[in-house]
Amino acid sequence: MPCPFPISALEAVEFPKVLHWVAGFTATPPGRRILLDLLPGGDASGVEACRQRGKQALQGVVNGAMPGLSRGGDVTKILELVERGSADGEDFVVLVDTLDLAVALSRMFPKTTDTPFAKLLRTARIPRGLLERFQTCLDEQGHVLDEADSTLAEARRQIQVLFEQRRHQMDALAESLDRRGVLRQRQPVQRANHLLFAVRATHAGRLRGIVHDRSQSGDTVFIEPEDLIPLSNRLAEWKAKERQRVHAVFQELSRETRRFADDLRKTEEVIAWVDVAYASAKWAEQVQAHWCSQGGGVLQLRGARHPLLVRKGEPVIPLNLDLGGAYDMLVVTGPNTGGKTVVLKTVGVLAAMQEVGLPVTAEEGTVIPSLSGLQADIGDAQSLESSLSTFSGHVRRIQEILDEAAPDSLVLLDELGTGTDPEEGAAIGQAVLEALLKKGVLTVANTHLGQLKLFSVGVARAENASMEFNPESLAPSYRLLVGVPGASHAIEVVEHLGFPSEVLNRARELAQRKNSAEGLLADVGRVRRTAQELREQAAEQEVETRRVLNAAKATEESAKERAQLRQQEAERAFLEHRRMLECLLEEEGERLMAGMKGHQKEEVDAMFQLIRTSLQQCDLGTRWTQFVHSLKKGRIVWLPRLREHGRVVKVQKKKERARVLVGQLEMDLPFRDLTWADAPPPID
Repeated sequence: MPCPFPISALEAVEFPKVLHWVAGFTATPPGRRILLDLLPGGDASGVEACRQRGKQALQGVVNGAMPGLSRGGDVTKILELVERGSADGEDFVVLVDTLDLAVALSRMFPKTTDTPFAKLLRTARIPRGLLERFQTCLDEQGHVLDEADSTLAEARRQIQVLFEQRRHQMDALAESLDRRGVLRQRQPVQRANHLLFAVRATHAGRLRGIVHDRSQSGDTVFIEPEDLIPLSNRLAEWKAKERQRVHAVFQELSRETRRFADDLRKTEEVIAWVDVAYASAKWAEQVQAHWCSQGGGVLQLRGARHPLLVRKGEPVIPLNLDLGGAYDMLVVTGPNTGGKTVVLKTVGVLAAMQEVGLPVTAEEGTVIPSLSGLQADIGDAQSLESSLSTFSGHVRRIQEILDEAAPDSLVLLDELGTGTDPEEGAAIGQAVLEALLKKGVLTVANTHLGQLKLFSVGVARAENASMEFNPESLAPSYRLLVGVPGASHAIEVVEHLGFPSEVLNRARELAQRKNSAEGLLADVGRVRRTAQELREQAAEQEVETRRVLNAAKATEESAKERAQLRQQEAERAFLEHRRMLECLLEEEGERLMAGMKGHQKEEVDAMFQLIRTSLQQCDLGTRWTQFVHSLKKGRIVWLPRLREHGRVVKVQKKKERARVLVGQLEMDLPFRDLTWADAPPPID
C-alpha cells in the first residue's frame, strides 16, 4: 500500500534529526517516545490540538510558569514489571510521583476552563483510590509502612528487640575479649549478614564459635560467637518473615495496579502530551520558531530556515517562497554549492513539522497547507546491493513518486534529469514535471539542464527560480530569486581558476552556438531580479506593518487581561470580606445581643439586618445571591478559604449549607464559604 509520507522522504529532508533535537527538551521517557514517533499524516484534529497546546505552553515558558514534569515516570515500563510480578517499592514510588503530577496538572489546568491543556486533562483517568493506597502502604522512598500489613509491625518489633539483645551481648563479650587481648579490633565485622569478631589467629582457640573467614595474611580469624548463634538465627527468621510480608504487600499492590492498568496508561499518555507541548515550546523559544497558519492549498514561506542550519549557530539566509497561488511548480536552477538542495530540505522539513503540530523556523506570515503526502528524491540514489547506477536509482525513485503523488501533496526533486545524456535527461525531466503539474502536485525541482530552464516560461502554473550568484566574486549568496532563471557560471569559474585564455575563448564560442537562449534568459533574469527586489521591499513593509499591528493588539489584550485580573481580585476580596463580616455578625452579634433587652436588642438586630441587606443589594452581592440560588449537585465551585476547587455533592438550601467534594474529602460548608469557580453569573 502506498505511503503518503515515506520514511525515505522524511529522512531526505532530515526530519528525524530535527525530532531528536526537539526530543532533547522533554522531561519524561513517555514524552520523548511520543515526540520521536511523530509522523505526518495523522488525525487532523489531534494535530491541531497538539499545535494549540504548544502555543499555550509557550506562554508558560515565556512567563516562567512551567510544571515540574520531571516527576513523570515511565509507567509503561513499571506496568511490565508489575505484569512479571517483579515490581518493588521504588517502582511503585514512580507511579505515586506520576499520579501526583497528574493531580497537580489537573489543579494547574482545571477542567472548568476551556484551555487546550484543560481539554487534554479532561481525558485523564487518574485512579485516585490507587494513589491513596500507595500512600498508605509506602513512604517516599518506597519502603513498606507498618500500616500496610497487620503482621508486619510485630515482625519489625521483634527484629528490633532481638537486634538490641544481640547488640548488648556483643558489647559485653567484646569488652571481655578485648581486655584479654583476643581481638584485633573491638568493633564487630559484618560479613554476609553475620556479625563476627576479628580474632587474633594465635588466640582463636579462646573463642568458641563458627569460623567464617580468614585474612589474607592468616593473622586474623573472623568468628561468630557460639553464644550468639541462637539469637542470630531467631533474628534471621524474623527478618525472613518481614521480607515475606513486604513481598506480599508488593504482590497485593501489583494486583491492584493491574486493575487500573488502562487508567495508568491513559494518565501517562496525557502527561506525555503535556511534556511534548512544553518541549516544543522550549525549543521554539530557543530557535525563535513559532506555530504558523494552515492555508488551504497555499504554501507561503517567509524568512524560513532549516532547523539544523539554525543549530549550527551560523548566519542563515532566510528563504521566501510561494507555491499553490500563482503557480504550483518551482524549477530552481543555478551553480553547484549555491543552496538549491537546502531549499528543498527547508521546504520539506517545515512542511513535515507543520503536519505533526510542531513549531517551524520561519517568520510571521508563513502559511503551510495540510498536505496529502510528501515525496522526495534528494541525494545520490546509487545502490551497490541492487546494482543500480545513480541514474537508475533516481529513475526508480521518481517512478515511485509518480505512482504515489496525489493532489495537494508536495514533491521535492533534486538534480532532475542528471546522470545521463543531457538532452534525453532534459526530455525525461520535462515529462516528469508535466505529469506532476497535471496531477495538481505542489513541486519544487532543482536542475542544471538548460532546456528545463525554459520549461516554466511557456507553461501555466510553473515558475522559474535561481540561487543568487555573484559572477565577480564567484561566490553564492544562498538567496532564492523567484522568477529569475539561473546560469551555471561554469566558464566564469574555470576562468577564475586560471584556465588558458585560448581554451576559455573557444568555450565561450561553443557555448554561444549551442546556447543562444542563455542571453535571453540573462535579460529576463535582470528584469525579474529588479521585480523581485521590489517585491521583497514590499514584503518587508508588510511584515513591519503586521508587526506594529500585532504589537498594538498584544498591548490591548494585555490591558484587557490586567483589567480582568483586577476585577477578579476585587471580586475575591469582596467575597472574602463578606464572609468574614457575616461570621462576625453571627458570632459577635449573638454575644452582644445576649446581654440586651427590649428596644436595644431590636435596634441592634435591625442594624445587623441593614448591614446584611446592604451586602446583598450591591452589584457583587446580587450576583452572589443568584449564584447561591443556582447551586445544584455537580457544580464546580471555588472555596476561597481553602484556595481549592470543589464539586457540589448535596445542597441544603434551608440550612444554607452544601456538601462539597474537595479531592477525595467531602466537606459540609455554609454557603458563605462558596463562590463561583470562574466568571460570576450575570445579573438578571
